[in-house]
Amino acid sequence: MNRSRERLFSLPFLLTLALAASLTSCGTDAPLETPRIQGCVEGTFTPYFGVLHAHTAYSDGSLTPAEAFDHGRYEGELDILVITDHLELLHLPVPPFPPVDMKWQRCREQADAAYDPGRFLADCGFEYSSGFTEPWILFNSSGHNNVFFSDHLFPMIMLDFREFYRLLAECEPCIGQFDHPGRYADHWNEFEYFPEVDEKMNLFEFNDRGPVWDLFFKALDKGWHLSPQLNQDNHSPDWGTRDDRRSGLFMTELTRMAMHEAMRNRRTFMTYDQNASIKMKAFDRCWMGSILSGRMPQTISIEVEAWDPDPGDGWSELEIYGPGGELLDRFDCDGTQACRNVFTFDARAATYFVARATQTDGDWLVAAPVWIYPE
Repeated sequence: MNRSRERLFSLPFLLTLALAASLTSCGTDAPLETPRIQGCVEGTFTPYFGVLHAHTAYSDGSLTPAEAFDHGRYEGELDILVITDHLELLHLPVPPFPPVDMKWQRCREQADAAYDPGRFLADCGFEYSSGFTEPWILFNSSGHNNVFFSDHLFPMIMLDFREFYRLLAECEPCIGQFDHPGRYADHWNEFEYFPEVDEKMNLFEFNDRGPVWDLFFKALDKGWHLSPQLNQDNHSPDWGTRDDRRSGLFMTELTRMAMHEAMRNRRTFMTYDQNASIKMKAFDRCWMGSILSGRMPQTISIEVEAWDPDPGDGWSELEIYGPGGELLDRFDCDGTQACRNVFTFDARAATYFVARATQTDGDWLVAAPVWIYPE
C-alpha cells in the first residue's frame, strides 16, 4: 500500500468519518422532523349531486324504480339516484309487483337499464330497519341503515342490530349508512362502537337541522369515521323534486365504481342547496375523508372552499369544528359567491376537523372530516 492510501485510511481519519456520520444521523433533528404522513388521499375530483335514500312501491313508496329513475334524472335533474326500499318489504310479495325475492332483482335490472355512465348514475341498495326498544331487551336496538353495493339481500329479520353489523362487516363490497339519526329514537345503542364495522359504516345522514348536528359529533367521538350525506327519503313520486336536499360526492367520474371509491374513502358532503358544494383538504393535498397518521408537521393547514354556481347565492361564513362539536375557528365570507380560507392549527389541536359553510339565505353544508392521529 502506498503512503497516500495509507494516510487516507489512518485511524484519525476513520474516527473523523465516524464522528461526522454520528452528527448527521443524531446530532440534528432535521431528518427526524421530515413529515411522513400516511393515509393521505390525493387526486382531482368533481362534485356530483344525488339522492341516495329513496323508496318505491316495491316497499312503502310509489311507482316502480324505473319510473323513479326517469323522474329523478329528467325532473329532479339529479346526477345520482339510489333506490333503497325497505329490506323486510323486499322479502314480501306486494301485488301487482314481483313476488318474493324478485323485487330486488327487478330493481337492479331497472337500475342497469337507467344507468348512463357519465350522464346519470342509477343503482339499488336497501334499508335495514330495526325498531326494538322493548324493556326486556338489554340494549336499545333501534336503528335504520342503508346498505349500498351489496350483491344480495340480507335476511328479512334481524332482532339485534349487532347481527346486522356482523353481516355488513362480512360483505366485502358493502358500504353502510346511519339513516336519519334521532328519528324514531334511532341511535344504535348510543352509537356503540365496533371497530370491525367502522371501515364499512362510512356514511351519516343529516335528516334535520336540529339534534342531528350534535348526534354527528356524538358518533365521531365514539370512534366512528363518518362522512355526511343528506337525502330526501322519498315515499312519494317526487325523487329530486321534493326539495333541494342533496348528497354531494367528489368523484373521478360519474360511474358506480367511482361512487364506491368516494364512499369508501368518505369523500362526501351534505347540502341544503341543490348545486352548492364544499370541499376541505389538509396540507393542501389530503382530501376530506382522509385518516392521517404518522409524523406530522407542527402546524396543520386546513383549506376549505365553498362554491355555488348560481349568481346571487352568496356565502356568510366558514367554520371549523373539533371533537365534542367545539367551534375552533371561523371565517367571514362577506356574501361572496365563492369563499375560501386556509385555517391553521397546532398538530395536536384536535383528532378530527369538520368544516361547515353557511350561505346568506341560511342554507348550510357540511364536509367530511379529516382525521389527524400524529405519532
